[in-house]
Formats: sequence, C-alpha cells, structure tokens
Amino acid sequence: YSGFVTSEDYLSGNVKKKLITAFNYKNSYPTLGFEKNVKALEEVQPPPLKATEIAVRLGASWIDTKIYKDFLVETLDIPYYYASGIDVFYNKHDSSYRVDLTANYVRGFRSQKIASLSTSRASVFRLFEDSLNLKSTSIYDTIEVDGKEKRVLNKEETIAAREKQNRIKDMFKEWIFKDPDRRDMLEETYNNLFNQIRLPTYNGSYLRFPEMNPTITLKDHQKDAVHRNKKLIEALSLSVVCQIFLPYVSCRLSSHLIAPSVSMRHFVTLAVLVLLYAFIADKLQGVLNMVSIDNGLCKAACLLRGGSAITPYKKSALSKSLNDLYLRPRNKGAKQIQKFGQYNHAPFICLSWHIKILSR
Repeated sequence: YSGFVTSEDYLSGNVKKKLITAFNYKNSYPTLGFEKNVKALEEVQPPPLKATEIAVRLGASWIDTKIYKDFLVETLDIPYYYASGIDVFYNKHDSSYRVDLTANYVRGFRSQKIASLSTSRASVFRLFEDSLNLKSTSIYDTIEVDGKEKRVLNKEETIAAREKQNRIKDMFKEWIFKDPDRRDMLEETYNNLFNQIRLPTYNGSYLRFPEMNPTITLKDHQKDAVHRNKKLIEALSLSVVCQIFLPYVSCRLSSHLIAPSVSMRHFVTLAVLVLLYAFIADKLQGVLNMVSIDNGLCKAACLLRGGSAITPYKKSALSKSLNDLYLRPRNKGAKQIQKFGQYNHAPFICLSWHIKILSR
C-alpha cells in the first residue's frame, strides 16, 4: 500500500489546502477519480466563522493597512482629498507599523475629532501608531540631575494619553464590522488564514483483542483511544530516529565528532530501545493504554502476559506510563484503577522512560 494514507490522516490538518490541491488534480487528470478526494474533503471543511465569532484588535497583522488608513480618515473627519497625505506602513520583518504624514497640509489640518482624541503631549497619530504596535503610550519629561539629563515618567500626561488610546481602540472595534462589504471581506480573509485546520478523529472499531479477558467489553471511545495510542507510538519512534540517530550518524561519518552528551554507549542503547519500541508498536497490538472516565474511575489495561495485579492509581507504575505517553486522566481525583487481566508493565514503562530521557 505504498503511496496511500489513512482517511484520518488525509481528512485532518490543513484540509483547505488539501482541497485546493485535490481540485487542481481533478482538473488536470479528470479520468483518475479525484472526485472522491474532493467530495470527502468538502464534507470535512471547517464551518466558516462569522463576524460575531471573530475578535479583532487594533494592530492585528492580518488586517490590510488600507483598512487602518480608512479608519483613521473616517474617524478623524479628514477630507478625502487629504487622504493621500496619510500612509500606514507595515514592516513584515519586525511586525511593526508606522503612520506617516507625508504632506504638510495633513500635518496642519485640525478638526474637532483630532482635538478630542489627542492630548497636549501626544497627537492622535502617535496614539494610533502605538496602538498598532501594541504599545502603551508613555510621556516622559527631561530633567537635569547633577549636570546630567534624566528622563522621568510624567504620570498625569501618561494616564491622559492611555485613556485616549483606549478610546481609539474601542472606536475601532465598533467601526471595523459596520460596513457590510468590509465585514464580508474580513470574514473571508480570517477564515482563509486561520480556519483551515481540522483535528484528526480516530476510529478503532477494526481492532480485535484475541487474548483479552472475555468478561471485558471495550466501548467505542476506548477502542478509539487504543488506535490513537498506537499512532502515537509510531510517531514517537520516528521522532527518536529523526532527532537522535540521523544527526548522530551524520556527525560520526562526516567529522568523526561525538557530542559530549551522546556517547557510543548511548547510541547502542538507543538502537536497542528503538528496535524494541518498533517491535511493540508493530507486533503487540494487544497493548492497551487508555483513559476513560466512568463514575470517577480511570480504567486502563495492558494485555501483555504475566506480571502482577494493578496497584492503586496514584502509586502505580501504570500512571507513570500514561504520563510518558501524554495520556493524562481528566479526573485527577480517581483513586483506583479497576483490575482486569494480568499486566506486565515494567518493560514498556522502562522503554518509554529511557526514550524520553535520552531524546532530550
């Protein structure tokens, strides 16, 4: 089955980008059956968010600078023939904004709105620029101490400036979605940028447990957790190989240098552990590490043969194994794990623990 992926992988992640790719392949190769891909991806697209569900703040980088300029012009009652003398510039390298008054007639323009949103020490343009850069405006006085100049915060002017600044932010929130065309455009932009991801859903209905205690019947969400855990083990094994083995081998072959924290003994140990880890992930499908909350009890099972009975939750090594696999119980007050089946947890726990430590 080389070249194929499971539906839970294909129908998750950036599904909007995948849908665009599927459309392109459908148009380029109409006889290869990409209609199925398009149909499946269309069914799992995230529902578009409306303006009431989108929180917009002054200074959000996904909003076009033209919108910020329009807000400034409309709010301050600046004539349209003066608008060309105002420019809002965004520097994508450091994510900063700058408000430029490029014409003298704009600098000298006065209106009642400009006066009401400015202070004696800070103009509305400076307050707006600080708001775009997510900065709280501060006003300083320069005094001379022992023959040296020193800047001291002017509290009264600073408080007045920040009050005006908060007023500008509130006015922007009221203005931004007032125009229907602008609202539709912003909704489309926001959904295209941030509403593209779909989380994977795991389906473990195919799993069979031939050596499981016959008196135990797993529920659907428990089987889903087993399947999810198996995917997690495979991903962790690949992560260890990519992050430790390949860099180490490359270092050994290219420059014969050994990192101080990675010795040959560590390399051999990791090799054995990863091989064992891969064997467990691939062969022992009876391994179960799941968490389900039923009446405040955390149920877990591992179908390896031999071992001792499961001990209470807070003292058991099983909880340590669950923590290593990032499967934490939602109910921290669970006091007892129900005992079903025999459990030999030592090899699995030691394995996950050593992998976790040595991979840091």
